[in-house]
This record gives sequence, C-alpha cells and structure tokens, in this order.
Amino acid sequence: MSQHNNYSVDAVYNGQDALDYIMADDYDGVILDIMMLKMDGITVLKSVRRQGNKVFHCDTGCRWNGESL
Repeated sequence: MSQHNNYSVDAVYNGQDALDYIMADDYDGVILDIMMLKMDGITVLKSVRRQGNKVFHCDTGCRWNGESL
C-alpha cells in the first residue's frame, strides 16, 4: 500500500539498527516499538533527539496473552 502512495519503507528488527537508519537518512516519520531488541524505542528516540533530529515518530506497545507488557 505505501509504495502506491509514493512512500518507501525501511524495516529493521532492533533498536540499534533503527537508530543507525534514522541518523543516516532524512525520514519523514518513524514507527518505533517500545520493546525492540538491543535498544528500546524510547531510548532510540532520546538518542535521536539529543542529536537534534526532530523526525515525526509513533510509538507502539505490545500485548501478550491479552495483558499489557
């Protein structure tokens, strides 16, 4: 769907990779999970903000067996 609207999507599977990607390119927005491996989404966002990057972000959470983690 996003490719049809002239967007491209980069997917990474841990927080360190997310931070590396965000700092290496000019993104319009990012979606970060609170419970990513290696570095959680909040730590990624704090690191990005400390370096002056104001990219739009959305944080997501996780549920396991119906309970919030």
